[in-house]
Amino acid sequence: MDVASFSGRPIRAVVLDLDGTLVHTTVDFSRMKLRLFAEMESRGVPKNVIDPRITVTENMDRVFSFLSSSGRAEEWKVIDRIAAEMMEATEMERAHLTRPVEGARDAVLMLKRKGLKVGLLTRGSRRYATAALMYAGLDGILEELMFRDDHGEREAKPNPIALRRMAARLKVPVEECLMVGDHNIDRSCADGAGAAFIGVLTGSFTEEDWRRERCHYVNSVADVPQAIGAWR
Repeated sequence: MDVASFSGRPIRAVVLDLDGTLVHTTVDFSRMKLRLFAEMESRGVPKNVIDPRITVTENMDRVFSFLSSSGRAEEWKVIDRIAAEMMEATEMERAHLTRPVEGARDAVLMLKRKGLKVGLLTRGSRRYATAALMYAGLDGILEELMFRDDHGEREAKPNPIALRRMAARLKVPVEECLMVGDHNIDRSCADGAGAAFIGVLTGSFTEEDWRRERCHYVNSVADVPQAIGAWR
């Protein structure tokens, strides 16, 4: 049986990010941050804990650390639930406008024809991500799907446990998975789990960003089948 390879390692599964990778995101992350920050402040999280220059993910980590170090760890579950509801509400506002990255569907089908398993690992909520896939015409072609709310904020991507769980669902060693994403969150998740990674230019990161990270990258997900086309 032929085995795919990428950067000198065997690949049996490809795990795809959603926003900026499979689809052009419609989520207003700036609006999401403003809503979240206002809510956190109303719940007694000091302004200096929040940093608008970094991602929502990084800010939620800072909130968790603040609560834990302030003897308020028991508040996290409530804040996590409220934040998840607010993020989902923002995600859903324009989900109906979601469109696929050109060639995304063909790329997924080509990978599957080559015998690779293909899954989705996203920080989007289940409700949003399934709707986005439907509007983009990408529903029903991915073998496994994992969302932010499956195991909670603390265990969602970039936590490497998320990718390890996806590999287990796909019944492939995580070391034989290739993660594809548009942001360093995806790369960090792959590195932490011991998987291979390739970046795309259809989302947050530019060529300069990926070069700075010394990371393999392609123009889009449509180029991934060729990037791992060294079959042996």
